[in-house]
Amino acid sequence: MMRPSALAASVVIATTSMSHADTTELMFCAMENSSKMVSVRLDGADVTYAYGNLNEMSDLVLTTPAADVDYQPWPGVGNTIWETITFYNGDYEYVVVMGAERQDNPQKYGGITVRKAGEEIAALDCIPSSVSFDFGNHLYDAKTEAGWCLDRGAKGGWTRCD
Repeated sequence: MMRPSALAASVVIATTSMSHADTTELMFCAMENSSKMVSVRLDGADVTYAYGNLNEMSDLVLTTPAADVDYQPWPGVGNTIWETITFYNGDYEYVVVMGAERQDNPQKYGGITVRKAGEEIAALDCIPSSVSFDFGNHLYDAKTEAGWCLDRGAKGGWTRCD
């Protein structure tokens, strides 16, 4: 299976953690060899990353406006559908990736890569059976509604729409 280089941990969608109607769980998963979970959700115009125990998810919570989040949608080619979302906290980057093979009964995968000052310091994989993600247009739509256009030729992939 082809995986983007940013893959390190998996994500699963937990609809049980949704607290109100304008929240969309984009990804959620349980980490391998751990009691930790990761969740990424769209809360109105903000995207929130939460990492921790299932009922607490409070070890690390980062919220970024959807307009500013580093989001790479699936390019539309290949045997695997995947997306990445990167959150920043000082010198740290948290790259969340999720994906699934394009076939009957697809194997899902995901994970988190943690970098400090650009150097990878941790790679956490999700339990494949726990991976769920909302492959769709929710985050894409939030970025375009905020005035951004996807431009695959541009560094970062997004430019201001004119």
